Amino acid sequence: MRTPAKRPAGPIESAPADARPGAAADWPMPSSGRAAPTVPVRDFATLRRALVVLLVATVVLPAGFLLYYGVASWHKALDDASGFAVRSSRITEEQALKVFELNEVIRDRVLQAIHDAQSPAGTLTGNALTAKLRSIAAPFEHLAAVSVYDSSGRLVVTSDPYLGVPRSLAQTNAFRSAAHWNQDDYVTGTIPLRGHRDRSFNVVAPRHLDDGSFAGVIALSIRVSYFEDFYRELVTVSHIGQLALMRNDGTLLARYPPLAPDDIEPPVPRGMLAAQLGGTERVRLADTQAIIGYRRVGSRDVYVTDSLRLDQVFSRWLARMSIVTGFSIVPSIALFLVAFIALRRLDSEEKAWQQWQAEASRRRAAEEDYRHALKMESLGRLTGSVAHDFNNLLMVLSANARLIRLKTGEDGMDKPWRAIERAVQTGEALTRRLLSVSRKQPMRAERIDLRSRLAEWKGLIEASAGARCNVHIAVPDSVWPVLADPTDLQLALINLVANARDALPAGGRIAISANNHHAARERPDGALAAEPNLVRIAVSDNGCGMSPDVTTRAFEPFFTTKELGKGTGLGLPQVYGFCQQAGGDAQIISHPGVGTMVAMRLPAAPPRAQATASAEPMQAEPARDGAAAPSATATGAAAQTRPDDDQTGSALAHRAPTGATGLDLLLVEDDQEVAEATAAVLNLDGHRVTTAPDAHSALQIYRRHAHYDAVISDVTMPGTMNGIELAIALRDADPDLPVILVTGHTDKLSLAQREGLLVLPKPVNFDALRSALPHAA
Repeated sequence: MRTPAKRPAGPIESAPADARPGAAADWPMPSSGRAAPTVPVRDFATLRRALVVLLVATVVLPAGFLLYYGVASWHKALDDASGFAVRSSRITEEQALKVFELNEVIRDRVLQAIHDAQSPAGTLTGNALTAKLRSIAAPFEHLAAVSVYDSSGRLVVTSDPYLGVPRSLAQTNAFRSAAHWNQDDYVTGTIPLRGHRDRSFNVVAPRHLDDGSFAGVIALSIRVSYFEDFYRELVTVSHIGQLALMRNDGTLLARYPPLAPDDIEPPVPRGMLAAQLGGTERVRLADTQAIIGYRRVGSRDVYVTDSLRLDQVFSRWLARMSIVTGFSIVPSIALFLVAFIALRRLDSEEKAWQQWQAEASRRRAAEEDYRHALKMESLGRLTGSVAHDFNNLLMVLSANARLIRLKTGEDGMDKPWRAIERAVQTGEALTRRLLSVSRKQPMRAERIDLRSRLAEWKGLIEASAGARCNVHIAVPDSVWPVLADPTDLQLALINLVANARDALPAGGRIAISANNHHAARERPDGALAAEPNLVRIAVSDNGCGMSPDVTTRAFEPFFTTKELGKGTGLGLPQVYGFCQQAGGDAQIISHPGVGTMVAMRLPAAPPRAQATASAEPMQAEPARDGAAAPSATATGAAAQTRPDDDQTGSALAHRAPTGATGLDLLLVEDDQEVAEATAAVLNLDGHRVTTAPDAHSALQIYRRHAHYDAVISDVTMPGTMNGIELAIALRDADPDLPVILVTGHTDKLSLAQREGLLVLPKPVNFDALRSALPHAA
């Protein structure tokens, strides 16, 4: 990036003493002897009015548009529904009209067949007529049977006697209409067809002798399924509507889709009762309204209808309206937020504008600090995944360089080895800088007197509980102090009280208590080992409680049962994480309808003398000049994280075998190249090294061959057990076994400190490692 040319300070503003080279000013600095540029004048009142107008417009205009569009599109949806009902009823009318016209042709053929089969006396003779009627009906899919009745209404012959055709029509309106009023195409109601799941209705027409006297009727049985199949195809395409064929008195002949058992038949349109040719009407159903389009089939007293429920029309309108609303409201919300934020910032901008010349340099510094903070935050995210692998690479490089030097001697290799050593030192320095950027500091554990601290925090706790809840705090004088971070403890209590408050919407009682807790755990050999002293802090309420399923997931991050926007799911996970980091644990006991208790178990603080020793600094750095450094310096945090360093060295010396064979060491490292390089260096020092890729493998090896003089282990390893847990397990199995931990993460130091473990920083200085291991006797 190019650096702008420097300009001499003008009469208005001199260059600030702390100005950074290359920082661009908001306005060009005037040269000597020239007038300063005029500061632009901004009319903040006008700008504020414009922003208010814009703010109102972002609400009013979209709302007005959506209201207008919604009303207009709803009326259009109703018009479209009416038009759809008319069009579909016309289609079904054409289909029904063709069927009835075809019935007339069939009827004429039946009359001719009857005429041919009549005897001179006018009676029907022979079985040939049955066969003839069957041959007439067979080609037509809609026709179930053709039947002939005499003048008294009795059945004379039918094309299919097995369908349950009525034996007499004498008492029916159809027969009387044909006999007395000579009415053609009288349509009856539906009857079931014997042996079929289908139904049929009859179209009845009179027949006469040559002299014009009434001779009986012809009944054509029409399959209902023929119409319903056609209606099904139409509804499948449109996904809306109910098509029906019915008489003008409302008698239903065919419908698709069929009515549900609890549905009510829609009322008959007034136009049908008035024998109108067609139209649309809106009728009221049990739970909604419907638009019915109807058409009369020719001159017959039969109508086809299409019924559209308004709730279906509304659903389609709402779907379209939702899309339009989405496309309209998103930019409106964006404009509203922009205008709102701009309006909120206008006052501060006005003050900043008035003080611009005096605040210019500080503003530039603040912007630079902000960019630096963002960069630091980004680097902090990177270091967690990079530091461990980078330290391993440095260890491989350092160990192999040391091996090359030791095996080849000083002759001719001193200069290259020094170059490699300087590169390793440079890489180590880079790693330390990256870790310092990430700001991964150990927990700031302090000795906390719960009785005094809870009394000090009572006002804050009661404010978190709210006015409806009564907070009761009970801490006996005999409760031990705890060793924890007071800020994290305060936050954990506030989170628990807030959760209890949310479980008591109508108010209730929240109790905070503390008591000493003794526990024991089983060692690998089956014996009980006393746990460190713990203090149990419980927060309980008499609220609604939690179900077992919720209780088991309560400590999961981001899990919450609260409404959207009222819970993040991070309160209880913070409590659990705090307890784990402090060396304790947390537990939930809850019963629905009874209440909930959350108990935190925290380690009790050691006596004051020991607490003072453990609170010393832990940031000593190892030497990298190739010479053996003192133990406290070379091990970094070793002297501070283990109060009995002398005892550690004595234990190692006591366990070391005599002679020049060195020590038997167990090296636990998941990186194979790091393990091989470290083992090779230790072998050159005369030690016998066994390697293990993870903590579980190391435990198995140690249990099989419990003759090792010391264990060297990485802290971060694959599997369910890390190096600190391995050290604890080994210490439980053999309290005299020295364990040296290696880590590049500063957040592991506090854990090792609480356990009193010896820790070396990564990458390991092999001179420091040699000083930690006593020479073989």
